[in-house]
Amino acid sequence: MSPSQPTAASAPPLPGYTARELGPERASLAVALRERLWAAGLRWPHWIDARPGLLGALVGDCADPPLGQSRAALLQQHSAMLVEGLGALGLALAAPRLALALPAVSAPAPALRSQLAATQIELWQTPASFPAQPAHAQAAESLAGVPWVVPAETLAAAGAVLRRLPAPRLVSVAGVVRRPQALAWSGPASPRELVERAGGTEDENAAWVALRNDPLGGELWPADEPLPPDTTLIYILPTGHPLARRQRVSPPPRLRLTCLSCRLCTELCPESTRGTEPHRILHALARRELVPDDVLAARGCTGCGACSVACPAELLPGAIVSALAEALPDTRATAAEPPPLPEKSRLPLELALRRLGLAEYARP
Repeated sequence: MSPSQPTAASAPPLPGYTARELGPERASLAVALRERLWAAGLRWPHWIDARPGLLGALVGDCADPPLGQSRAALLQQHSAMLVEGLGALGLALAAPRLALALPAVSAPAPALRSQLAATQIELWQTPASFPAQPAHAQAAESLAGVPWVVPAETLAAAGAVLRRLPAPRLVSVAGVVRRPQALAWSGPASPRELVERAGGTEDENAAWVALRNDPLGGELWPADEPLPPDTTLIYILPTGHPLARRQRVSPPPRLRLTCLSCRLCTELCPESTRGTEPHRILHALARRELVPDDVLAARGCTGCGACSVACPAELLPGAIVSALAEALPDTRATAAEPPPLPEKSRLPLELALRRLGLAEYARP
């Protein structure tokens, strides 16, 4: 769920079952909240309304991706807005449980604990792993129903709607910059401008590239081109860094030559037990022989990136399978079935950072 241009005049109607569960007064508030959130461009999965009662918990993901600091900064600077946003979303969707998933290594600030004292919001701890999988954080084992995990940025956007304020925008600048940090930005900004705000690079004479948002599924971004508004993290890396090289690799036609058929991507895929096998999909794409089973398997991809971290050939199976899933009509937006619960398949964060070539940029 993220801010976007509205595609319909009004929000989907509150399901009758949900309205009865909430009662007249709370149902009226939920309808009003849905309209305000929808008008601001915030969306939720189709299955929540299509299958009332299936939503088990609304989980706010406050764990940053590798080297990111934006969500930690949001918690520190705008915790009240995040709490209000989670409450608003929870009521609009009639979520029976609300939770904030925080990294296990960071203790909740006293201000946040004080704000949560008068609520029923739970604090879950996300282990230092990749992918973090907040849905399997502490206290999720007894969860009845399907959790829906939303990023902290979405909670802040929902809280800003309640306050009739612009949503706070933070972008983490990491890598070879002198002062890695989360920066506030309100207008167009290029990677070069953000690098300057972060103190420049450690070696001013060395060439660098900017990798936007995701170290594996992201994209290389021109140094002087304004970044899209949904940017939350840029990695500033040497031009010869392995991640930069991987982004330049041509996709499927080369897969037949470069895939080692080692199956590591499938072994670490959280959805492999449910039929999603990245190595098989890559081979089918390379042979141009996709079959319906491959299409269904691609739809199970959660986009976590664990397969790409593990790939010894430095391919990007996660990005390729996710792109295939996105290209399928209505795969993500209108699917009647909820996303499956991922299994507990994680890499220790330190190992993931080393595998990605980012360990040297991690600050204690």
